[in-house]
Amino acid sequence: MIDWAAEPAATLPAMRFRSPVDTAARAVRRALGLRGPTTINVSACAAGALAVAEAASLVARGARAVVCGGADSMVNPLGIGGMARLGAPSPRAAPDACRPFDRDRDGLAIGEGAAMFIVEDLASARARGARPLAAITGWGATQDAYRATAPRPDGSAAAAAIARALTRAGLAPEAIGYVNAHGTGTPLNDPAECCALATVFGAHVAKLPVSSIKGAIGHLMAAAGAIELAACVLALTESLLPGTAHLRHRDPACDVDVIGPSPRRAYVEHTLSNSFGFGGQNASVILRRMP
Repeated sequence: MIDWAAEPAATLPAMRFRSPVDTAARAVRRALGLRGPTTINVSACAAGALAVAEAASLVARGARAVVCGGADSMVNPLGIGGMARLGAPSPRAAPDACRPFDRDRDGLAIGEGAAMFIVEDLASARARGARPLAAITGWGATQDAYRATAPRPDGSAAAAAIARALTRAGLAPEAIGYVNAHGTGTPLNDPAECCALATVFGAHVAKLPVSSIKGAIGHLMAAAGAIELAACVLALTESLLPGTAHLRHRDPACDVDVIGPSPRRAYVEHTLSNSFGFGGQNASVILRRMP
């Protein structure tokens, strides 16, 4: 264990294989001198998105600013071994191992990384001279209550999370201009997510751009939702929708407008990011372009 009392204030803690679940949060808090309460979200692959949603909820209830995000790495014997026992990773040791929405997809690729945000009310941001990058307007969460390692095939619970986010944002489905999908590249996840999108968006889904960045960066597990929200922020600020790496032949069961390997230039006002984790955790977050 780490002796926090003996650590110099300017030194970030060393990472250990059996480090506490709040190690990253404590490192950020120590580095920035933060003194507010710390909350750790451990809802599997939905954790990063739910951390941002919780921050938005706290600000809506009166908090001035919240530092939030996600960090994770399962690139270790326990993480890789456990995922392999579940049969989740692609069996191919190849650069294109993860192929979201492709008819020949056969599993995910394990990645690692982090993304952090400052979520605050607009008046606070302007008072300190900050330029807001996007507005968090809607979020929703549900539970599949189905299987620990498989999504509900009809995507009904995931669809409910998306619908709740739309309701909170006060948007019609047609207002969404881009979806950053959970899109793991596993045989079960991708068609279930497409079912959820078809349920919520109806005919609009045929012209709704969808992509997954997991083919390019891997599945970052608890950090995935935060990284993918960062991709949505860039989609809004740069008017450039990220592509789906290694997509060659779209699976007919994934009947949505999947963006191919190259990014697509487009101006959109609202983006939706989905994060659907093991254990049936579902989170959806909507961002709006800032004027």
